[in-house]
Amino acid sequence: MLSFTKFTFIFCFSLTFYHISLGDFVLFDDRIDAQQKTEIRYDVPNGCVVTGLGFRAAYDNITTMHCRYHRLLANGRLADPKEVHLGSEPEHACEAKVMLPEGWVAVGFGAAGEPEWDVTLLRVWARRLNADGTLGEMKTYSDGFKPDRGTEREITITETDRILTGAGLRFHQNDIAGVYARSKRILNLGERHRRNLRGFTGRAWVLDAGRTPSLDKLDRDIKKFHLGRIDLRFAKGASKLHDNKAIRALSELSASARKQGAQSYAWIDTGNRETVQELFRRLPHLTGVVIDMPELPAGQQTVDVLKNLYALCQKAGRRLCLRLDACADSDHDKIPRLVRSLPKDVSLIVPFDEYQPEECRTAAFNATIYGKRDIIVELDLTACPTGPMLPDVRMNKHTSRLTQAVLNGAKGFIVHANISERYLPDTFNAISLYALHRLADNPFQPTDVLFSELSSIRYGAAANEAMAALKLTESTNDLIFQMFGVPVLWDGRKISSMAAADKRLQRYFRPSLSAATRKVLQELLEPTDNTAERIRQDTETALWLIRQSAANAEAAEKINPTAEVRTLIQALERLRIAALFWQELKQAYLLAKIYQVDGASGTRTAAEVALKKLASFAEHQTAMRDVASMFKGTDAFIASVENWLKDCDKTAVLPR
Repeated sequence: MLSFTKFTFIFCFSLTFYHISLGDFVLFDDRIDAQQKTEIRYDVPNGCVVTGLGFRAAYDNITTMHCRYHRLLANGRLADPKEVHLGSEPEHACEAKVMLPEGWVAVGFGAAGEPEWDVTLLRVWARRLNADGTLGEMKTYSDGFKPDRGTEREITITETDRILTGAGLRFHQNDIAGVYARSKRILNLGERHRRNLRGFTGRAWVLDAGRTPSLDKLDRDIKKFHLGRIDLRFAKGASKLHDNKAIRALSELSASARKQGAQSYAWIDTGNRETVQELFRRLPHLTGVVIDMPELPAGQQTVDVLKNLYALCQKAGRRLCLRLDACADSDHDKIPRLVRSLPKDVSLIVPFDEYQPEECRTAAFNATIYGKRDIIVELDLTACPTGPMLPDVRMNKHTSRLTQAVLNGAKGFIVHANISERYLPDTFNAISLYALHRLADNPFQPTDVLFSELSSIRYGAAANEAMAALKLTESTNDLIFQMFGVPVLWDGRKISSMAAADKRLQRYFRPSLSAATRKVLQELLEPTDNTAERIRQDTETALWLIRQSAANAEAAEKINPTAEVRTLIQALERLRIAALFWQELKQAYLLAKIYQVDGASGTRTAAEVALKKLASFAEHQTAMRDVASMFKGTDAFIASVENWLKDCDKTAVLPR
């Protein structure tokens, strides 16, 4: 049986950025921009970009796809063009084909079809790659029997530093019915970026008090992962030191960490001076405390309280760290003012998760907001870290978040090593944890190579099939827990009520948002029947991806029938149940929002049906009940929808 204990050799040395030879231009931050059902798709090799596309349809399917790509050289030039032909008829001529001019790269594409002509339009959006690595103005190139008509499906990448690296289409009932797109960012790596990478050395874990592994296992993992810090998080209210079991665990943990040269912090939710003094007295090896600012009572969120805590830490030879939550540049948040009033050696933990606008992550590094101080970023390993343990290997998201943190000047990362009360290195998502540590050493390395290496160690001869199953889980989880890429109903801890979801969407609106993003948010705030149908199709896509993952996992079991592979198969079934559960959750939310406007009895009935299906999960077979029960907040959500519907009976804009 293979296990991750064989990973020890990987971490026998620390790979620092200044040992890595990189050219001036790099492609990084791999992202899936559109994930819909497709009959054919292709991702170009690492280091390459799409420079041409062509498609043909027959018998209600895409049967031919041509893709040309160029390699991006270290000097920023495109070279070594290659063209691949795919599909059931790969060498057939395309009905629509666009090959971009020399020096141009694709940043989007769209298509349309008709019964008699099949693919009648292919439109490619492109930009010129300039000598300095920047991309020029967007231009469109069209081909097909009707090159001037509109597209039925399209995806355009609006960021001016992203290039298309993958594409795919689906043809169904005489229309283009699905699109797949993938992209990467291009960066001209300067000395400042290299300096920031050299400074990104912090590696830390957070463990839940009372759920720590054995000290032998923890000692092994501190060495294996080159951890410089281990934190212990108390349950809410436990920081008043009545949790003797947690205190003993932290005492042993901090002593063990110190022997290996690692720091240790206690996460607490109080600014009470006496509590912190007692904590220091009972834990002599503790490096310091992390004050969880979002959990701090409003009366304790004052300059005096924080300055007194800082003075106490200084006197005891300990350190003070603040964990933030609210957006740094919020006009309504007093936290930045409090932080700026503190000495510069008070460090910060800034969450980098899916549940905050992009601006919140970057604003934390603006010295005018918090002052110039050391910042480490808190990363989530899964889309649903407090829900049931679901397969979710987010290698692309890891790369994106790490790169953003590094280039902004963060000093390291901290990650929660407990998910659903389980120690992450012992689970099927351990591959995600190992990938995170490897990517932190060099976020520009090819993720496919890393994925293959880690899968081979865990799954042996079945690595390719297992890797194919796990690769789809990132997109699958995003489709399940988000709407149009926005986390509406899941706040990272529990399911939100109707009012809380509305409030979160309103908070996303910021002056710097693009018009496209504002349009998406507005549609989620004021959904229509079309919105609900598109979200339903996203769930269908998620279930389609799960079926592919399950087939790959079953193929892996035939090759190498180990416990690890069987566990993966079971986990994918739990993911399927979670998708069904969240389908009803999202439909109930959207239909309730629609009822607020149309007041139609049919809309109300449909919302009630979704609520009944949600409630039935708790009464269903064991697997469904177990998955549903681990999503906190379900009962409160159902009650909030019921109350919402009652209120709208009288206040609907267009009552019927």
